[in-house]
Amino acid sequence: MIASLTERQRAVCNFITAFRRQHGYGPSVRDICHGLNIKSPNGVTQHLDALEKKGAIRRDERVARSITVVDDDPWDDQLAECHAF
Repeated sequence: MIASLTERQRAVCNFITAFRRQHGYGPSVRDICHGLNIKSPNGVTQHLDALEKKGAIRRDERVARSITVVDDDPWDDQLAECHAF
């Protein structure tokens, strides 16, 4: 994971990773609010904007629940395996 993340940003990334593993899809902003005890969806959005800017997450604004932690993306592992051949 990116070294320049704050403690709270790391907590958001860890929550996203755990949620994706448990449910098979990314969390919504409200899921992150509830999971990390953040009162405002705007607070979560600010964290997500900062994480995306730092390259720690990817998301597609056109697709619901598309938040992915870059280091935790299973497609990255599969692509690495494909390039090995």
